[in-house]
Amino acid sequence: MIMRLLPKGKNVCHKKSMPAFMYLLDQTTNLGSVDDEGRNMLHMTAQNGCFFMMHCMMSKGFNLANVNASNDWNVFHYIVLYEEHNRSSKILAYLLKHCKMVWFDLLDNMLHRNDREVTENYAIQVDGAQDTTNTIRLTKNQYGLLAWMFLLDKQDVAKLLNDHEKQEALECMKLIAESNEKTLFIKEVRNDIPQFTHRILAEYFVACWMNDNKNRMRNESFFHSWSYWNAQLHQMHDLFNRIILRESKENNLHMAVVNQSSTRVREILTNNPSTALVKDAVGRLPLHLAVTNPSLEIVNLLLDKMSIQSINTTDHLFGWSALDYAFAIRAKEYIEKLLSTGASVNEQILLQQILSNNLYQLLYGLHYYGKWLQSNESSKPIANRLYIRVVDYLLNEQRVDIFSRHEELDSKTVLEFCIAEDLLEVFKQFVLQINDPSRISEQEFTRFFKLAFENNAHKIIVHFIEDRDIALRQMNIIAGLISALKYTIQNNKLTSFKAIFQQICIQLSIPLNEENDIPDDYCVPIIPPLNDNISPEISCMMDTFWKLFWLMQFTKGTFSCSDTFITRPI
Repeated sequence: MIMRLLPKGKNVCHKKSMPAFMYLLDQTTNLGSVDDEGRNMLHMTAQNGCFFMMHCMMSKGFNLANVNASNDWNVFHYIVLYEEHNRSSKILAYLLKHCKMVWFDLLDNMLHRNDREVTENYAIQVDGAQDTTNTIRLTKNQYGLLAWMFLLDKQDVAKLLNDHEKQEALECMKLIAESNEKTLFIKEVRNDIPQFTHRILAEYFVACWMNDNKNRMRNESFFHSWSYWNAQLHQMHDLFNRIILRESKENNLHMAVVNQSSTRVREILTNNPSTALVKDAVGRLPLHLAVTNPSLEIVNLLLDKMSIQSINTTDHLFGWSALDYAFAIRAKEYIEKLLSTGASVNEQILLQQILSNNLYQLLYGLHYYGKWLQSNESSKPIANRLYIRVVDYLLNEQRVDIFSRHEELDSKTVLEFCIAEDLLEVFKQFVLQINDPSRISEQEFTRFFKLAFENNAHKIIVHFIEDRDIALRQMNIIAGLISALKYTIQNNKLTSFKAIFQQICIQLSIPLNEENDIPDDYCVPIIPPLNDNISPEISCMMDTFWKLFWLMQFTKGTFSCSDTFITRPI
């Protein structure tokens, strides 16, 4: 009855219905009843993918382990063997993190049953469920190989799997595609990609494959690359961590970190601070896991209990410290925090991480790593060496032609890509280390300058104006000029501000004072400090800026450019 009262529809979210659902639960006297198919209310809620309703029922004390007597199913089976809703991955992750239902063994048991048992025990009696009467049996390892092909693009699969593994995966896909049968967890092969019933199942099988092949992770470049560490694969990393922790002793603090429970982390550390130094089965401290998860509070709690020596501890899996992991996932906040505590930088590991990527991600990686290292005085020399070493590797070892267009760079040259993406330090390093500087003529620099305005590459624009002294007179891009002018105001780039402002006035036919009336040797005066409680919370700068340009357009008045602000019409 309760389920029938819920609103239906493709885009219906029951989050706002939770109070009403809790009221109905409180008024129901037969919460333990089952229907004629043996399902209790929790089974039906799971079967329909009602995430928020399940949360309410957990708070009412429903037992996740209760099974349907007619088929031995519990909540897990109703979730995993239904394809009709797209919320299963979220629900399974919720069961792991918040309900302490580790369903790994349940899933493994489904694989280990023979064909007859699968047919008999997992025959589904209701509409909309997966038909398992004809199933292709695959091993856990084969599911892992197919899961990689589901989660990664073809270039990364080619980089990761060896020839034997690729061949085995292709044979499995061919069997699925050409037969009338299906597997328990793959519904079809589409465009040479196996389609898993639920993404989290693919992530689990990959996590199991990694656990079986973890000896490869230290030396194979794929596992050091952004393709492996990007946020889209975070759930896969979480499952891998949980599998490792099942093999670890004294893992309470590690599990609290993985579950992102700052309350539990604080409680454990208060009772026993030395747990911050306990290692898991692959030599990782809780801090190693914390920096790969989104909670600065937990990272700070752990750092408060650790010495510099323990912060620099390396694991057995990669030979990485917490700082190395923070760089791998490009976690700016954690990197700056660890650098400020005095964490040691391993230049060789960072170089290895950067060079493990394709050209696109390599250039971005060099940009980010250099930027974050330059944020701390002690690591600035390492940033400079990384710029030199990576550019030297590309130019002299890989023989990358930075003047040719590359498909992976959106058909841009390396220099054009650096400009379009505003990768200033990377661009400067290429120009500095290029074997034949004459290949970049003044005309080419002017073209680069125009490209920078077209892409709002403000750092590069300021560099061209202030360091290369390139004239603005050919830049007939009002929108780009205005955007750059705003940047110079926000970042106190006075020289560039004056040059860009004058060019805007010229192009809008707005008369200016004589250029020699604008002093070049102006010294910024000392401004008395303002108490934060006095000034408004929201600056009026942007609003005033646009009002000014509206006024310029319509009044065509003459404006004087002072050295810090724009003054009144004359």
